Amino acid sequence: IALANTMDRKDAGSLSELFLLLDTDQTGTISPDELKVALRKLNMPNMDEGRMDTIFAGIDHDRSGQIHFAEFLAALAEGAGLVTMERISDAFDRIDHEGKGYISHQDLKKILGDNYSKEVAEEMIEEGDFKKNGRIDYDEFIHLMTDEGDAAGIELTDSLRSLSEIGFDGLKDEVND
Repeated sequence: IALANTMDRKDAGSLSELFLLLDTDQTGTISPDELKVALRKLNMPNMDEGRMDTIFAGIDHDRSGQIHFAEFLAALAEGAGLVTMERISDAFDRIDHEGKGYISHQDLKKILGDNYSKEVAEEMIEEGDFKKNGRIDYDEFIHLMTDEGDAAGIELTDSLRSLSEIGFDGLKDEVND
């Protein structure tokens, strides 16, 4: 999610417009039903209910049951190849705000703010802690961001790629039908 905060306005602009189109009830988040409706209206092949749930869960990092804009932006940015080494480095520096050279539970608590959960932070650390020392250093962060990827974001990006063919107005018509 810190990567989403490193994107410039140009990169984030069309993704913001897409988010607003998918957020049909205008709550500022995308519900599982809103995502499913959009994917169905785009006639996604091989997209059954279980696959849609898996994609949603992969994007809903804070497990709130809603996709927040930063989660949406992060997933699509990764899937669209907008993640660069410079952005990864910037994201690491934002999370490791004290410049210790590693990301700790306290760093995650600060960046997640009200969305902080000890369980989620532990899972995040565990996911990137390849050295098993209870923290994520820069090399581990690079490995996590470049080798593992975000399968849900890539799949969602692939699923929404047809937007370039029908455009945002076309999607608006499809979603609002």
